[in-house]
Amino acid sequence: MYKIGVVILNYKNYKMTEDCVEDLLRLQAPVQIVIVDNNSQNNSFAYLSSKFENNMQIDVIANDRNCGYAAGNNCGIRYLIRNHNNVLYVCIMNPDVRIGYKEVFQSLADQLNRDEKIAAITGLMITNSVLNLNSCYWNAPKGLDAAIGHFILAKMRHQKLVCNYDGVAYVDVIPGSFFMMKRSFFEKIGGLDEGTFLYNEENILALKVKELGMVNALSIGDYYYHNHIHGSRKSLKYKLLSRKNGNQSRRYLCKLYFGKKEQIILEVVIVLNYVTIIIQHICGSIIRFFRRRDKHL
Repeated sequence: MYKIGVVILNYKNYKMTEDCVEDLLRLQAPVQIVIVDNNSQNNSFAYLSSKFENNMQIDVIANDRNCGYAAGNNCGIRYLIRNHNNVLYVCIMNPDVRIGYKEVFQSLADQLNRDEKIAAITGLMITNSVLNLNSCYWNAPKGLDAAIGHFILAKMRHQKLVCNYDGVAYVDVIPGSFFMMKRSFFEKIGGLDEGTFLYNEENILALKVKELGMVNALSIGDYYYHNHIHGSRKSLKYKLLSRKNGNQSRRYLCKLYFGKKEQIILEVVIVLNYVTIIIQHICGSIIRFFRRRDKHL
């Protein structure tokens, strides 16, 4: 029935996923929706299946393991392709993304249809009510930057944003939170690279797109909201362990596309990241201690 399919990957937070889908339904978005539960160790799958079991616009499926971002979304897109022959465009949408207007889907699909050079496209990302262009696109890693760019204090590099008269700019990398590609392109590349669990999927996709002589794109006239949840203050142990997936993904990227020199430098950068985190945590604790003391004086 629908030409555009949307995959929403859920892990444990079924309420956020429910709200995301409900927003799409309220907008009457003309899309076929597939919710993929990535083997949540709670009642996510049962809850979401029951919630949407009578809605033909929504399918709820489950993985037998938590296979990460790329493999989880691939599972949903492949389900769309197998079960909904009319779907010509596939869209990945994180559950913390909200859409302000239903026309965004058709707008992005039209741009893909109009320009055969575009592999994947997105709109401007408004993060927690703030538009920061630097988070909407960035340069694909190359040379030593593949390793040095992993340093937590490094600034992402951005090419000049040049727009055509359709309001579209060719860019290297677009965020993985919300983007669309043609079904035929997904099939051509065999899906997202499943060598990562989390992080760097966008960089790997961008490098693959470049190899094919294509581009990613940013539609300046379209936008979406990405509502990151700010948690409580994290422990030092949590901060250190949270780097694990990012480190593994960057190692995979460097091994796949770069040489031994970049891989060795990356290991140094990873150590520097841990040292930086420890120093920042200690400094933060000292500052908070003196602030609390001053309040009681």
